[in-house]
Amino acid sequence: MTKVYVSAGGDVSIMAPPELADKNFGQDTYLVSGYLYREAKYCSGGPCLVLLENQPAITLLKFEIPQTEGDLSSVELLLPVTGIKYYLPSNDLSDLCRFSVALIDVPFSESKVTWKELSNGVSWNPEDHLNELGTFYVAPSNSTPLVLDLTDHLKGLVKPGAEIRLAIAPSPVWWKYTWDEDMGCSIYMTSSEGGGAPVLLLKYGEEEAEETPVYFPMVKPWSFKLPKVSFDVGEEEQEPIPLPKISPKEIPKLQPKVVPPPGTPEQPKPPEGPKPPTQEYPPTFSLMMQPDILSVEPGSSATFTVEVIPHYGFSDWVSLEVKGGPTGSEMEVSPSKLNPVAATKPEAKVVVKVPGWTPPGNYLVKVLGKSGQLEDSASAWLQVKPTSETPKLQPQPKEGDFYLVVDSSHYSTVPGRAVTIRVKVKALAGFSSPVGLSLANPPPNSIYVIHNSPVQPENAGIVRILPSKETPTGSYKLMIVGSSDDLTRSVETILYIGPIATSSTTTAPTPMAQSTTLRLTLDKYTLETTAEVPVRTRITVSSGQQGKILLEYEAPEGVKVQINKTKLDPSDSTLIYLTASAPGTYEVRLRASQLGIKDEKVLKLVVKEAPSTRAAKSEVPTTRTSRTQKGAETTVSRPGHLETLDIIFVMLIIIIALLIALVLVLARKRSGEGKYTGSHYIQD
Repeated sequence: MTKVYVSAGGDVSIMAPPELADKNFGQDTYLVSGYLYREAKYCSGGPCLVLLENQPAITLLKFEIPQTEGDLSSVELLLPVTGIKYYLPSNDLSDLCRFSVALIDVPFSESKVTWKELSNGVSWNPEDHLNELGTFYVAPSNSTPLVLDLTDHLKGLVKPGAEIRLAIAPSPVWWKYTWDEDMGCSIYMTSSEGGGAPVLLLKYGEEEAEETPVYFPMVKPWSFKLPKVSFDVGEEEQEPIPLPKISPKEIPKLQPKVVPPPGTPEQPKPPEGPKPPTQEYPPTFSLMMQPDILSVEPGSSATFTVEVIPHYGFSDWVSLEVKGGPTGSEMEVSPSKLNPVAATKPEAKVVVKVPGWTPPGNYLVKVLGKSGQLEDSASAWLQVKPTSETPKLQPQPKEGDFYLVVDSSHYSTVPGRAVTIRVKVKALAGFSSPVGLSLANPPPNSIYVIHNSPVQPENAGIVRILPSKETPTGSYKLMIVGSSDDLTRSVETILYIGPIATSSTTTAPTPMAQSTTLRLTLDKYTLETTAEVPVRTRITVSSGQQGKILLEYEAPEGVKVQINKTKLDPSDSTLIYLTASAPGTYEVRLRASQLGIKDEKVLKLVVKEAPSTRAAKSEVPTTRTSRTQKGAETTVSRPGHLETLDIIFVMLIIIIALLIALVLVLARKRSGEGKYTGSHYIQD
């Protein structure tokens, strides 16, 4: 086997805090990756908004692959991590001290790149150029260097003369926790200027049988976790906690290939030196739950798969338990115990039967695995979709629970204008605990603030979102999460961010600069009619892309929908007709889709009681029917004759007018006998 150690030809850290965002750290003797929560103040002519922001640091690495021969069998990344500093809201370092390895899709210069600029005068957002490969986490019990197996991710990219650009970036599960200022987690590594840069180890040929590789596997995000460690809070002035070292590995310099002349005797191989002792880790396991989210209707069931993954020779039995889900749901995990080594397929099925009265929303289903002192967990979302059927009567749950409701399913705004979302906490079975609110996925380059959190049951919290000028226009599906002890619930809503209106003198954008946003608009979003009487409105679609736009709808039972044209060109319009068989209020969901992009709107139909039988008999309208060029029929009503009651009403008005005129004449006649001043009559 041939081993090639490629030291990073470029290694630099970039930092997001405002006072550091425009500085280059290419000459520093250390590298840092992590995140820190700090308060940031935003003022724009009114009251200042103070937000708690996550300000990360990212390490950028660049490796130039030398000319080599042979079949590449392994690619490993050696990170010289020397210390860790953290102050966290929980002792779960596997979530909060987690980092990702990502590919960078643009070239960078070690001496020029900053958080704000890729090079002089070229601005960029670093997080937009990272393509995550996988994640790992660091704890004080880890040894150094950390060895990450990137074979499955980089084997096809490592070629002679290629340039591999990687980033080490923080990847915490931030939305599950309540944060305070100065909380965060960071790792520190030596740089090329500090005497030991990160190294890419390339192995060519077959692995030696007696050699046991020691590395942290790089797998899909969240499926690998090391044993949990005790929580030790580091103060702000405290030095990073050092990591234990293993025997140093020799990293030889690359030498040019020398071809000996013919006839030269083969040189004897030098004796091999002592090998470093093999690093041993305690056996452990991790859980992985798939899929990440399942959608069901009330009264149906969902099935998840949970896999038990052994690490470092783990071979014990693992007991599984399922928690969470909608209130009153039946949840079963089968089998309830697994041995990942003895089982042919170490998987368990989690079946969740949802009651028919379950309100729409997102419910977190969590599986706990225990084996002696070891434990791990995995979770997935169960989405209960709304249905047009009348919900079944809800029995009293055995335990208290809650769900979230927003005051609208759709919101809209423009960059620079805040939108307010009201989130109400609905209690079930006497639930009385406060619920903390968080926004899991705000639109990019926007700021938000949450008021009245935690929220008491039957009260509401406020989520205010302010898109910036850099926020792309379009529709965003927002997930608002509520947490209380072990219960986690969420609700979704759509936020449409439209373009800012410009004056007619603005230069029209070029075709390359046109927005690719798909938008569906209605002339009216609320229509009123009576039973069996059709009503209509106009649908208009717009898009910056070429191609047909498909119109679809979802209507409740009892409502008939007819769309003249279901396939439209951009900027085209058509008519939609709605007819309801019974009085009530209905919601019809309209959807436009084009090349994988969708936009939805809700049309409200209010159907009132039909006129009484007597009134219907008294009205004898005449009608005329005309047909447009597209074939749509239009009915126009005209009165045939005046009704008797209408004639009587007109005659009464005429009589009253005559009486008023008579009174005025008498008053004028009397005015010759006196003087009229203001509002008082004065007798001479």
